[in-house]
Amino acid sequence: KAAATSPTSILSPMASTGGSEGAVDEGIEREAAAMGRATAAEAALIVEEAVKQAASAKEAARAAKRAEIEAKVAAAKLFQAVQAAEAAAAVSTKTVRAVKAADLFNDDHGHADSHSSSHDK
Repeated sequence: KAAATSPTSILSPMASTGGSEGAVDEGIEREAAAMGRATAAEAALIVEEAVKQAASAKEAARAAKRAEIEAKVAAAKLFQAVQAAEAAAAVSTKTVRAVKAADLFNDDHGHADSHSSSHDK
């Protein structure tokens, strides 16, 4: 009766105090242990793959952050280039206005055209 409550009898309901059935119980235990080891090995592989994927995702996040920073730097450089172009255009417009004003002044006062050289007259 004591064998009916032993751990091996819990694993196998067909276990009894008999000799050959004890060997069956040991086989079942070995099989269960082997399945447990296989399951543990599979779990380890799954965890290892998850760690690799996490590292890969972390690297992808770093690359995305670098790209974001590079895009901001490029946008800032573009903004500076646009400002420089606008400033150059403003200077050019002022220069054109100044030349036109000088031409008008010279025309009104009988002076030579500001664009002509002395040997053109």
